[in-house]
Amino acid sequence: MQRWLPLLALLLYACRTDKPAHSENPANWAVTGVSGMLLPGTVDTVRFAAALDSGWYIYSLTQKAGGPTPMSVTVDPSPPYELVNNVTGPKPVTIFDKEFNIQTERYVGSPAFAAIVHIDSTSTKKPVPLNVRVRYQACNATLCLPARTTTLTTPKQVATPQ
Repeated sequence: MQRWLPLLALLLYACRTDKPAHSENPANWAVTGVSGMLLPGTVDTVRFAAALDSGWYIYSLTQKAGGPTPMSVTVDPSPPYELVNNVTGPKPVTIFDKEFNIQTERYVGSPAFAAIVHIDSTSTKKPVPLNVRVRYQACNATLCLPARTTTLTTPKQVATPQ
């Protein structure tokens, strides 16, 4: 039994959960602000950002088809929330990607975005949180993770009509 203990210890060390894994998320998202009070019948801006781990990037909102999964943004519930126009963000870095054989557009570092949201004037009688759903694909020099969707809930809710 004692001769198996070192092997068991090595196996447990290899399976520990504190080491980095490919299944981790290298993009940490947060709502950074909401202009206005999310009143029924108004338009407000929701600002959100990603903090990308060093060496990681995500593909842009304007990434062309035929390659990686571009970033996309939706809001819910709908109604009472609806996106107005396109979500805006920083200018992406353009790089030729030999794996896709196309020009790709990437965000690195801490890209920040803004979404203009219309709040329906016939909204419900109870407060409803605004969720921003961000779909993106994160990659580094050697690995691309599958596209995933992150839901960000704003700290504000649509105000109850008076």
